[in-house]
Amino acid sequence: MLAGGLCVVGLVGLVTAASASAADVVAVALYAVLALLASSQRLRMHPTVGTMSLGFLFVFAAIFQCGTAAGIGVAAASAVGGLLFTGSGGRRQPVETTLQAIGTLSVAAWAAGEAFARLGGMPPAPGRLSQLLWPAGAAVAVYQLMSVIGVTAVALAGGHGLPKRWLREAGWMTPVYFAGGAAALAVGLAYRQFGMGVFVLGLPLLYALQRTYAVRADRAAEQLRHLEERNRASEKLARLYLSIVEALSTAVEAKDQGTRLHVRRVQTLAQAVAQRVGLQGEELQAVETAAVLHDIGKLAVPDHILSKPARLTESEFQLVRTHPEVGEAILRPIDFGVDVGAIVRHHHEKMDGSGYPDGLVGEAIPMGARILGVIDVYDALVSERPYRQAWRAERAVEYLRQHAGSAFDPAVVEALIEVLAETAPEPRVPVGLDAPPCAAARATVSPPVSPVEARVEALEALVEEFAARDPVRTCVAYEVDGRNAEIAVLAARGEHASAFGRLRTPIGLGPSATAARDGRVIIEAAAGADMAGLCVGPPEDLAVSTVAAVPALDSSGQTRAVVSLYGDMGTPMPDALLAEVAVRSAEIIRSRSAEPDPGCHDGERAELLEYASFVAGLSRAVSRAQRRGERLVVMAVSMGDADRWAPSDLLLDLAQELRVCAGGEARVVEREGAGEIVAILPPAVEAALRECVQAFGRAAQGGRPAAGPLGLAVGSAVYPDDDNSAHGLVCLAEMRMARGRLSATAEQLLLPA
Repeated sequence: MLAGGLCVVGLVGLVTAASASAADVVAVALYAVLALLASSQRLRMHPTVGTMSLGFLFVFAAIFQCGTAAGIGVAAASAVGGLLFTGSGGRRQPVETTLQAIGTLSVAAWAAGEAFARLGGMPPAPGRLSQLLWPAGAAVAVYQLMSVIGVTAVALAGGHGLPKRWLREAGWMTPVYFAGGAAALAVGLAYRQFGMGVFVLGLPLLYALQRTYAVRADRAAEQLRHLEERNRASEKLARLYLSIVEALSTAVEAKDQGTRLHVRRVQTLAQAVAQRVGLQGEELQAVETAAVLHDIGKLAVPDHILSKPARLTESEFQLVRTHPEVGEAILRPIDFGVDVGAIVRHHHEKMDGSGYPDGLVGEAIPMGARILGVIDVYDALVSERPYRQAWRAERAVEYLRQHAGSAFDPAVVEALIEVLAETAPEPRVPVGLDAPPCAAARATVSPPVSPVEARVEALEALVEEFAARDPVRTCVAYEVDGRNAEIAVLAARGEHASAFGRLRTPIGLGPSATAARDGRVIIEAAAGADMAGLCVGPPEDLAVSTVAAVPALDSSGQTRAVVSLYGDMGTPMPDALLAEVAVRSAEIIRSRSAEPDPGCHDGERAELLEYASFVAGLSRAVSRAQRRGERLVVMAVSMGDADRWAPSDLLLDLAQELRVCAGGEARVVEREGAGEIVAILPPAVEAALRECVQAFGRAAQGGRPAAGPLGLAVGSAVYPDDDNSAHGLVCLAEMRMARGRLSATAEQLLLPA
């Protein structure tokens, strides 16, 4: 095939020699050599699409100067160059591809030459340049068109489909073809005027241009490599900054439980409003980052002020007012690439200069700070506070409109109203203090409300809500009285609410009191046992119903209240419902925390602190899993039965066995007071840990045959399939563990003696 291709080139050369003068033969030969050399140097004409050879320039020069046959010969020589020289990948063009290129380019050169000749061609005597533009332009257009048709035909014939990338390149090749045609026409005209002297003067110039391009191309490639390295470094730095942002945000969440939901709402609204007012690029990025970190300065505010269940005194509020300055100081050493610190510092400034900390006026306040200032106040108004109910959205919007121009930027207020009109309102849950009080709160400092009163009001609202849920017939909230070792009814709603009165039950007597003692969910227990302290027995239908008792834990893991759901026998409470009760009641307890139980001895306190650390670690693990798109398993294991726990040494031994079995992949904590073990683990080791529990149970049972059956139950919950919060996952795992103890078809492992 190679011999055939070379024969074609030779035949064309003979035809050219027979029909042209000696000078033209020399010119054509020179053009062929130049086209051959040009095919080895592919030039990048477009930054993103690809490269092309400049061999076509000499094809046009041969056509314009010496005719169609000369153009065919030069085109064939240009195609042969792909076989003789290695490409960018270090490999030569296959012979078959070379022959296809010879055919395609030869046909294109023939068509271009015919178009040039039929439209007038090169006149025998010098004439006006305008007479040559139409024939030359037609020749260039026909050459490119035939090249596209030829490449497409070859691709389809070979079963490769349309050469889509090559066809895309044809668009940006067009101006290059016409520029080359113009240069070739200029060479042809100069040749007629000066003869071979054109090559004597032109070849050194052509070589100089080629070397100049090569040097510039090398420099451009080096600059591109540097840019790529800088981009990689920038991406790495951006990931580092994102990690810093997430770490700081997590720190605020850990300090102020109400801030987490507040920050998420502010972040969502801030992004939408910023886009609505026309921010983009770095300005938009600055607002998004500042929305996450605008309350970072609260790290310097004492916990008892952040969690105070009443309006702040003037001195307390002055301390809260320092958080924008503290936040800016915390963020100052971090180079986010955008001015986040200024937005954080000034998000409490007012348009009339009455804001803080610097009293900026109007346009002097950064736009990002004006956006956060409006959204921060709006979210504070529509969120519940221990000292007031949440405002309706309409009332909050009216407040913003009334103060637009004096406190708030009118354009930002209108943008927020438009965004709110396009989005559905989010459901609100009671949360703690998550933003400074609004202007109305500053004017009047109301008498403080006691933690007990605030807690009772919130629990009453919660009980009333869940009493209306199906399949709940009665909902009761109990307060845990650690001093008197009993639980007392705080609120009761539903069908049998009146039967509970002001019932007080000793800790451990009945399902609800047992949940208070053990700090874990009790499900499908006999409801009548909760009424054992009454002089008169419970109503008949209540006595035969079941109860699910959910403990409400404070931040240390200690039970402060119990919410019990009573329903019909044989109709279990859904796991999702119980998980919601656990999370909502825990939020109420934490945002309205009372003093710690003075009766808690050092061992219990140490266990509570360890469990609180475990829950905090689980929160961080959930955040990590969310960022990485991973799954996470929380496993709960109990040992013993409802009336007695297994010896603590067995529980500790099992916990150690689980740690060894997990090989460092799980975090395990034992709760001796509750007779259970809780672990965080990746899904890959869950099966191995379950097998470890069974093996331990069999071995332990074999060593204590006279002690009776050793009851083991396992329950697990998976993030994000079951829940996306730490307490929700723990609650679901414990509920499934409890259900496993009750049902032989679930995950119960009751080992015989």
